[in-house]
Amino acid sequence: MLIASLIICSALIAQESSNEADFSFIAPPLPQGVSIPAYDQLQSYDELSVDIRREVIRPQLSIHFYSDDPEKRYALINGFRGREGLPVGRELWIHEILPDGVVMRIQNQFFLIKP
Repeated sequence: MLIASLIICSALIAQESSNEADFSFIAPPLPQGVSIPAYDQLQSYDELSVDIRREVIRPQLSIHFYSDDPEKRYALINGFRGREGLPVGRELWIHEILPDGVVMRIQNQFFLIKP
């Protein structure tokens, strides 16, 4: 019975993993004239304007995994597991996962969250 349960769990995990690979949201393109700030110029969530902060709850980074291979990077933000270019809530996108944090995008604003 235990072995059968382990086989079923393994099959479900493999199916989940394959479904995740097919998950294909793409972040909306940046309008002309909007650029991504340099890493050392990125704001924190608290530095964003009040109007923008009203649009999304404070992102809480629980875990993030950085790899030289972008396909292996992921972050757990507000309970959502996401990858670069994917949404983790209403209007909130993961732009880039870095070794020491995650660059997020809301509307045309970029900001950095750290664990």
